[in-house]
Amino acid sequence: MKKLTPIKSIRKYCLWCCNGSTKEVKLCPIYDCPLHPYRMGKRPNSQALLNLNSQIGNEDSKATSFLTPVKAIRERCRDCSTYSTKEIRNCKHTDCDLHTYRMGKNPSRKGIGGNKKLNSKKGHSDSSNKIVDRSMI
Repeated sequence: MKKLTPIKSIRKYCLWCCNGSTKEVKLCPIYDCPLHPYRMGKRPNSQALLNLNSQIGNEDSKATSFLTPVKAIRERCRDCSTYSTKEIRNCKHTDCDLHTYRMGKNPSRKGIGGNKKLNSKKGHSDSSNKIVDRSMI
């Protein structure tokens, strides 16, 4: 089985929620769902986020106040598990499209990126990032 990206997982979950109807997903009236901005399987542009803010009745909010797809999945899982971290961790619904991302992390990105301070604590030095002028050597 092919592993889905967080946004594609959200799309598939929304289709499940709306009984497979793409029209129902598009017309979804549940604006307070954390998955709502990503329900179409794409990242929403700033105009779409502003439109969503006006539909919610929160027109003063900035368009950048929405969660990332993985964090939105985490919020949905928190709602499903009555806000219990233990329930999320021990979730038995492995057939759920959001299950892979339920902890708010993307397992496909494990070990990618990171914090420079964290790397320096592990014994890695920042000396490799310094620019050296070869003419002075």
